[in-house]
Amino acid sequence: ADWERWLSEIGAGAAEDTRPAGYAQLAFGTRAGVPVRLVAHEVPRLLHAAYQEAVRPYCLWGRVYDLARPLAENGGDGNHWLFLGIRDKSGMPLLSVRGRTEVCTLENIVRHSGPLTPVDADASPPVTGDDAD
Repeated sequence: ADWERWLSEIGAGAAEDTRPAGYAQLAFGTRAGVPVRLVAHEVPRLLHAAYQEAVRPYCLWGRVYDLARPLAENGGDGNHWLFLGIRDKSGMPLLSVRGRTEVCTLENIVRHSGPLTPVDADASPPVTGDDAD
């Protein structure tokens, strides 16, 4: 949660990649037109732990998404996206809004709506698919 907040504070867009550097994670953004560099210690360890805890983990731009859980826009108040268990040719997960037939890549959703938030596991059953992650 703090990592997400700091990325937001430095103006790092949802589609901005971050990089591990030893025991720190690097991110780049701008604040009031001034370039900003964020060096966050221990974040690679925390991202690894989040990856290990996820049922169906997928890393995108310095964030770990658990594709087994519904994911929501706008901090949980927006559309709820479900992983369909399939990917596009590049390996990017395909998701759909609950109750709709159109599909979008996780990359496209995050690029246009910002980072997605996992929905409380009690609110919906996990989504399953036959692909190997």
